[in-house]
Amino acid sequence: MDKFLSTILLLTLTAYTSRAIVEPKDHATREGVSVTFTCDPGQPEPQEYIQWWEFVTSSTTPNLIFNPAKPNEYDSTRYDFANAGRNFTIKSPMLSAGGKYECRRLVDASNHPVELIVLKSPDCRNQRASNPPHEGENAELTCQVEYRGNRVPVPMWYTEQGSQLPMQYARDVTGVAVKSTNFTTNDQHDDTLPRCQVTVAGTPYNDNCTLSSPMRVIYSVRDVDIHHDYDGPGMPRFATGDKLNCTARGYPDPEFTWSKVKGRGANMTMNGFQFEVPRGLSGEYTFMCTAFNTVNRTDYNSTKDITFVATGYTGGSQSMFGLSVMLLTVVSILQIVLQ
Repeated sequence: MDKFLSTILLLTLTAYTSRAIVEPKDHATREGVSVTFTCDPGQPEPQEYIQWWEFVTSSTTPNLIFNPAKPNEYDSTRYDFANAGRNFTIKSPMLSAGGKYECRRLVDASNHPVELIVLKSPDCRNQRASNPPHEGENAELTCQVEYRGNRVPVPMWYTEQGSQLPMQYARDVTGVAVKSTNFTTNDQHDDTLPRCQVTVAGTPYNDNCTLSSPMRVIYSVRDVDIHHDYDGPGMPRFATGDKLNCTARGYPDPEFTWSKVKGRGANMTMNGFQFEVPRGLSGEYTFMCTAFNTVNRTDYNSTKDITFVATGYTGGSQSMFGLSVMLLTVVSILQIVLQ
């Protein structure tokens, strides 16, 4: 029986000592966001003999900030205490509030430290914003976060699509965590906003920043395409005034020209990404869009052409197509009736 009681007592003591005395155990918060710690959360009633000490002003000499013998004598501009000191709130903490705090239970003479890490919002910078890399050269992005506390935050860089970027450089200098990434660029990195995510181990803290403007990568023109509204069967049919748009990728941004390749009449060349079917065209034509830019004093271009039927009518190509279908239907019905 004594052995059985001893086993129960041992289990009870083990369960008691493994219970969290301060919740949350450690916490990270952004500067200005209040945080509350609860001492002895497993007790149904507030403890009458709870003290709170801070090791922030001095890392070696603690400072008493809540004394149950004088429950109303504390710095109410910085702290708030409730339930006889059981609930401890640090109001809108400045960066300087980061560090170690300690709950002391006078009933069993035990000390229970907790760590508060206070962080400023991270700062994302593109070190080559004024000198964009050429395709194949390295980008240089830096993520910096200022903090106070004994736990170093971890910044990590990700592409706009969520893939982690390699970390070539990391350092921590007295309360400033810096993480840089130097990765080889390609055209897919152009005009994107990489993101830096900041976490603190052992806490749910998660913050992030993006570049203030999209990063640019210099590369030659490519991926030319022509867009229009015609979705009927067969060869596209366009009426006078219908518009075709030419798009392409590249940086510096591409410029565009349209030129007639096949069809009746004189040669035609038009500048700009948009081609409007001119008055007087009738029959089958082929027009080509040329997109071009200059990289390292070298001119690059890429082309795409489209063959279509110009109806010679004024109005949308879709309405003319619909009208043609309707007329054919009427003619077919009349032929059946006449037979």
